[in-house]
Amino acid sequence: MSDGEDATRADLSGVVAALRELTAEVARLREVVSQLTTVPVSRAAAPAPLALATSAPVAESDAHLTERERCLAVVRALLAAAVTEDDDQGFAAFVKCFHSDRTDAPRAIPSLREFSWRSIRRTVASYLTVPGDASSFIPARLDPPEPSASDRSMKVFVACAGRSPVPVALKRDKAAGDAWRATDCSL
Repeated sequence: MSDGEDATRADLSGVVAALRELTAEVARLREVVSQLTTVPVSRAAAPAPLALATSAPVAESDAHLTERERCLAVVRALLAAAVTEDDDQGFAAFVKCFHSDRTDAPRAIPSLREFSWRSIRRTVASYLTVPGDASSFIPARLDPPEPSASDRSMKVFVACAGRSPVPVALKRDKAAGDAWRATDCSL
């Protein structure tokens, strides 16, 4: 064997070893992610597409959704609002995700803009696995795990890079046809 062939074999065996290490690392990461989520990883990475309605987080065309999917749609709509380039448009969509109890008070809207909106705009990237894609968040846990039509409130804990999962509290809103709306958003 020539020196050139020996060098090529060494290069190839180094590549093979690196591929084996990467494959093992991917398997470890998949295991970690599967333990963090309450939905299959493939589902968390690519949820069913939902329309982001101009008047509500869940559109009429999404009537087939489960209560769990409806709750996750509200979180997705909050994140979609936060990644909207136009600040005023994004904030308008953000407010539509909130329960009427949180938006009807005289100082409610300025308060949402000053605190919740400013925070989510600053930190939104830490909740998304794909930059700018609001559907790429990972629900670490739901409480209750499978909300039913009779549940009136719940929390969705969103996985966050570098810290514990962050809660979004949801409650049914009679003013919005008993739809799920955010009452508190720590994102």
